[in-house]
Amino acid sequence: MIVDGNIDGNNLLAANQNSQLKSTSKDMFAVQVERATRISLVSEKIANEMVVYKVPRFSEKYRNHYNERQGGDSTPITTLIIHYTVINFYRTLEVFTSNIDVGAVSSTYVITQKEEQFQIPSGQIIQIVPEEKRAWHAGISKWQNMSNLNENSIGIELVNEGVNKQNQFVPFDNQQIIALAQLCRIIIQKFNISPVCILGHSDIAPNRKIDPGVFFPWGKLYNIYGIGAWLKDEEQTIDGIKKYDPEEPLPEKVSISFLSRHFKKYGYDIQETNVITNQFSDVLKAFKAHFSCNQNPEKYNDTPDMNDMIWIWGLTAKYRDYLQN
Repeated sequence: MIVDGNIDGNNLLAANQNSQLKSTSKDMFAVQVERATRISLVSEKIANEMVVYKVPRFSEKYRNHYNERQGGDSTPITTLIIHYTVINFYRTLEVFTSNIDVGAVSSTYVITQKEEQFQIPSGQIIQIVPEEKRAWHAGISKWQNMSNLNENSIGIELVNEGVNKQNQFVPFDNQQIIALAQLCRIIIQKFNISPVCILGHSDIAPNRKIDPGVFFPWGKLYNIYGIGAWLKDEEQTIDGIKKYDPEEPLPEKVSISFLSRHFKKYGYDIQETNVITNQFSDVLKAFKAHFSCNQNPEKYNDTPDMNDMIWIWGLTAKYRDYLQN
């Protein structure tokens, strides 16, 4: 694994051992899935001996929930979108391969969590849609100068309840996140995806989506695996951000105009405004979940504060070279 640019030998050894364990158990998993769903998964070893289970192409007319990208197989992949499923693994597989002509959805990949009821192990990677095809996961969406992101994205669904009956976000399975990190690094390297385009569904559709939620470990992905955009602890201060030479100074108090302008600059679909609008509130909550209040659900709300100001000020300065608007 890469930790701040260095190879972590212990983590790499653990990952390889984990891959070997998955390899020895893959037949059992595939048999179990086929018994429950009648879908015959085909296993394939990819980089670092990691096992991915692929859903075969179906003969039924509507079971393949994908189509051609406009540019064909050579269409540039520019974004990687993370989701949670809300439903369990078997139900997810059923929904993503159901023989229906209206309302079909899918994702490029699904990663399991541990489900004791069905004896599903954590961290199994299932490829539903070939990477060169357009999966139907993003819907109406926008980021930077891109819209309808199904066209240029890879989608990864994590099996997770999302929000429980107590209206609380549900934490993710650690083994699931390790598998996600391994997969993400392969995809990012393969398609040269920029750190500011590693996103949650809520980032690209804040008016209608909240996944992957406050408990998705964006900071862990960055700090341990070098994935995505983030501010280190020392960068979450005014002095820490100044080393990136921000284009304008940070206001002394919360400014809706400053926030909306910088949200737009970073990539969010928002109009600049000096008053709180529904669009502003939606984007603010998406931003809090991903960055300024990540892992802190008690602070996840639609009230802007100076922490939000510092985070967006820092991100637009640190990742200036990756911003397109």
